[in-house]
Amino acid sequence: MYLAGYIELLGTGTIDILRLAKTSGLKEPEFVEDDEFRVIVYRPEMKPVLTTPYDTPQVTTEIERLI
Repeated sequence: MYLAGYIELLGTGTIDILRLAKTSGLKEPEFVEDDEFRVIVYRPEMKPVLTTPYDTPQVTTEIERLI
C-alpha cells in the first residue's frame, strides 16, 4: 500500500467530502455524532418544472424512441 501511494490518502475522506461539497456549490455536510455517527450530504436543489399549455400527457413516438 505504501509503494502504491495509498498510505498518503488515509484520513483524507472528511476533508475530501468538505472540499467536493464546496466546489460543487452544495451546502456543507453535517457530521452528527450521538448514538451513531452519520454524515448528512445535501443534494442540489431541484428547480420546479414549468408547464405550458402545449404540454401533453401522452408520450410522443420521438420521445418513445429516445427512451
